[in-house]
Amino acid sequence: MKPQAARESEVSFRSADGTVLRGTLRAAPRPRLGALLVHGITADRNEGGFYRTFAARLDRAGAASLRFDLRAHGESEGAYEGVTLSGVINDIGSAYGLLASRLPPDAPAFVVAASFGGGLAVCWAAEAEAAAAAAARPGAAPRGLVLLNPLFDYAKRMVFDKPYWSGGGLTGDGLRSLRENGWLDHNGFRIGPAMLNELLCLRPCERAKDLGMPLITIHGDADSMVPHGTSRRCTGGARSSEFVTVEGADHGFVRPDDEDCTHPDTLRFRDGVYARALEWMAARA
Repeated sequence: MKPQAARESEVSFRSADGTVLRGTLRAAPRPRLGALLVHGITADRNEGGFYRTFAARLDRAGAASLRFDLRAHGESEGAYEGVTLSGVINDIGSAYGLLASRLPPDAPAFVVAASFGGGLAVCWAAEAEAAAAAAARPGAAPRGLVLLNPLFDYAKRMVFDKPYWSGGGLTGDGLRSLRENGWLDHNGFRIGPAMLNELLCLRPCERAKDLGMPLITIHGDADSMVPHGTSRRCTGGARSSEFVTVEGADHGFVRPDDEDCTHPDTLRFRDGVYARALEWMAARA
């Protein structure tokens, strides 16, 4: 028997604007479903090991997966300061198209999106759902969305709570940084002027309420980065929505202060997330 790693292959593909994206396709023989794994900001396709492990779990369950690096992340092309939210949304669409093309015709595809990728996946899914309906091609949209500690209030997290923003605009220091450097800092990520304007206008919470596809949100109630209550509020209005709380879990489903992600509580949290997400997708496949 070949080792499981032999199932994985490295892939390269282009986003809508030609940006080269790179990822890892893990294909079980005749998969019964596929999952596109979308990571968070400043992470890569493996999401700190979380997605690598999840891909193996999906494989053992007879499911295919594609995990990929968003633009300017991991091995994909681009620089942080050139990233736009619309560009990332297009990355998700291009990756979904690649995954769907590798599945049998009767195998549905799902999108699993974490943190920064969560709200953007909602925006893409809403557009994909509308386009599929207009073209009478339901298979062109995912069967459902799995959101993992998703970010919905981008402006608050990445702009309003920063020292470079005050009273509805950039402070003097913020203006100098943008003019002299061409970017603003967000925990090591560089926000360029185009993305800054998008952050002020993005409304994924409203898009979630328009979704017709099934949606499950899994979020830790000790999340110190993305508010548990916000994701509950934003996904609660969706037509077919389920919300799962992981009690005691911080962002990324870790025990608070478990930086190397090896504490038994972290392993238990994550094992439960894998099982619940896979069970939910399998029930809709």
